[in-house]
Amino acid sequence: MIMSTRVYTRWTERRRFLLEDLLARGWSDRRIAKVFETTAVAVNAARQRFGMAPRYRQGHSRKALAQLLGVTPHVIHRWQEAGWLGRRYCASSPGGHGVLLTSDSELMDFLENPDTWHAWRWQDITDPNLRLYCRRLRGDVVYLGSAEVAAMAGVLQTTVNRHIQQGKLTVRRDGNLNRIRLEEAERYRDAR
Repeated sequence: MIMSTRVYTRWTERRRFLLEDLLARGWSDRRIAKVFETTAVAVNAARQRFGMAPRYRQGHSRKALAQLLGVTPHVIHRWQEAGWLGRRYCASSPGGHGVLLTSDSELMDFLENPDTWHAWRWQDITDPNLRLYCRRLRGDVVYLGSAEVAAMAGVLQTTVNRHIQQGKLTVRRDGNLNRIRLEEAERYRDAR
């Protein structure tokens, strides 16, 4: 009788948690196999048996955030550079290259911060649950662009921009865009 020399890995609860943690860090099956002193095939089989994805990403890429919030990746980059939206470097991503990720908590901090409400519109958010949450969060706070304020006040947009430069209108800046609260726009309209 021939005896197998193969050693089978027993997946205890502790080892399963470690497996999940390593997958969350973006490790490959081959790299995880070295930690468990087994084969990549065994790690792959265990992962599939436990219903775990090949790799997890703990956060959103710039492109994924742009799709979620209904803006361009360039706008996300601008928010990150301004320090409004957090990000961290993930060295091991599925493509083998590093990527900047924003965690769910960093995204919620950004959305819940009234100082950044002028930068995004809840109507543009693609996820229905997040859109509803943001709509309830902001309540009646509405920001308008200078063209919308000009149409509301019955003046040219250049007039509104000139009054912004003169300090007659209080605005929030987002890149090269002016955002004016609805209450401020109504006050400006009534003063004309």
